[in-house]
Formats: sequence, structure tokens, C-alpha cells
Amino acid sequence: MKLAERTRNRTERLFALILLLQTRPGLTARQLAEHFGVSRRTIFRDLRALSEANVPLTYAEGGGYEILEGYQLPPLMFTAREAATLLIGTAFMKRQPDASLRADATRSRSRSAPCYPGPFANTSTACRSAS
Repeated sequence: MKLAERTRNRTERLFALILLLQTRPGLTARQLAEHFGVSRRTIFRDLRALSEANVPLTYAEGGGYEILEGYQLPPLMFTAREAATLLIGTAFMKRQPDASLRADATRSRSRSAPCYPGPFANTSTACRSAS
């Protein structure tokens, strides 16, 4: 495995680890290792990396790791091209016959709207009211 691929995989795992601990607090290192298909030692390294990045991790009294309530990841920001791609893509999906795809498109557009750069913030509002 190339270094770039390992780095990407670790970065993705660290991000997923934060999301998992926010939605399912109290998981042990063994459970986390099984979930991600890595060793417990790797999980301990990942937890240390998150802690060094100021993610407020704690070990619960009943066992398992959790992130202190109120912690949130910094918001995503999209470039103008990325925002345009997302807006066009969700507009296309909202015209599909499958109701679940339309609902997913609506949710993803509203969740991503705060991340659009200035000129697209208004476009997003206009697109929402037009669709």
C-alpha cells in the first residue's frame, strides 16, 4: 500500500472515528478495532492523534470511549466549482421518480448549504424556493 493511500485511509478512519463516537459513545478499543478492521494498537494511536488534535476524548465510567458533549467538527467549505456541482447534482436528483432519492437530495442540499461560498449561498436559497 502506498503512503498516500495509507494516509488517506487513516484520515478517513479518524474522521469516521469521531462520527462513530459521537453517535455511539461508550465503545471499547476492541469494539472500535473490530468496527474498522484494524488492531487495538492502531485504535490507541488514532485516539492519541485525535486527543493531540484537541478532540475532547474521555473514557466513560462504564467503559468505552466517548467525545464530550458539545464538540463539533469544524464546518466544511466548498470551492465555487464544488458548490456548483453539488447544486446541479441535487437539482438533478430532485427530478427523479424515486421519492427516496428526492428526499435524500433535499436533505443533502439543506445540510451542505451553510458550506457554500458567498455567491452560492444566495443561489442555494433561490434553488430551494424554485424546486
